[in-house]
Amino acid sequence: MDGIWGTLLCLALAKVWYPAVELLSAQGMNDNITFCILLNASHLLIYLVCNVPFHMFDKYGIFSEYKLYRSKGQIASDALVTETVLTKCVSIISGVTGFYYLLYDNFRYFGMKDVDAALPPVQDIYMTMIYGHVFNEVTFYFAHRLSHSKSLYWIHKQHHRYVRLYLHNMTILLKIGYLKKNYDVALPYAKHHSNRPHSLYQYHK
Repeated sequence: MDGIWGTLLCLALAKVWYPAVELLSAQGMNDNITFCILLNASHLLIYLVCNVPFHMFDKYGIFSEYKLYRSKGQIASDALVTETVLTKCVSIISGVTGFYYLLYDNFRYFGMKDVDAALPPVQDIYMTMIYGHVFNEVTFYFAHRLSHSKSLYWIHKQHHRYVRLYLHNMTILLKIGYLKKNYDVALPYAKHHSNRPHSLYQYHK
């Protein structure tokens, strides 16, 4: 499913990407700067689209009957949520942008095309998404394990200021019937796992 969703997202973003490339080029932006601006804008847009609805669910009690049990002290305050969103936005706009800018020549060396190059065939996009997903899962696993080492955990611990809010992300609606039928089993499981801190809205991990 990741390959399919990634392909559909790529095709959808292309409708905005090419006009934006033309606009930035007209303003005198070179390919490196254009790439960094648009990639981070895409990243920020997807982050907000994925997280804002779940925040609204939490704030207004939507689907609350399917959420994991949390004690009062585990509920994130509005101030903490605001801090998280602002920190994420600043990190994307500043730190990540600089990272992409510095590595742009390396991306080009390994075959990245011009920012205004035509999209490859759909099947190529799909396979790229599959390879990218596998690469991301493997590197994320080892990077996350490394971040829990004594020398790095002081940075990473910010990631654990939240508890998991829902049992699952996209699969929650498929699980609803099961949870209703097995409430006595599911609730103790939920209570146990809700005490394990986790990142804001990172339901799929």
